[in-house]
Amino acid sequence: MQKKVNVCIIGANFGLKVHLEALKNIKNIEIKGISGKKKRNLNNINYYIDWRKMVEETHPDLVIVAVPPNLQLKILKFLTKKRAIFFAEKPISDNFSQIKKYEKE
Repeated sequence: MQKKVNVCIIGANFGLKVHLEALKNIKNIEIKGISGKKKRNLNNINYYIDWRKMVEETHPDLVIVAVPPNLQLKILKFLTKKRAIFFAEKPISDNFSQIKKYEKE
């Protein structure tokens, strides 16, 4: 029996339309939560407004970050400090100097 991979998705627009659709038919994937800025009611999936709370409560094996570039670095810094494995959509920032600063941290 294969181990379940617990996944969280940060970003409810692209995350729901693309990532959730791609993942929901994979047998060993379990979606532990999705976060976004608007309250939504999803069948059988926990929905969070606070992505930090979602990550801390669910302890996912993988976090998919599907948010606009201006929001990504803050999220990636948090996930890096938590030593979380993540997949981030491109581009990770709309500002090259922010990327260089992140790289040095």
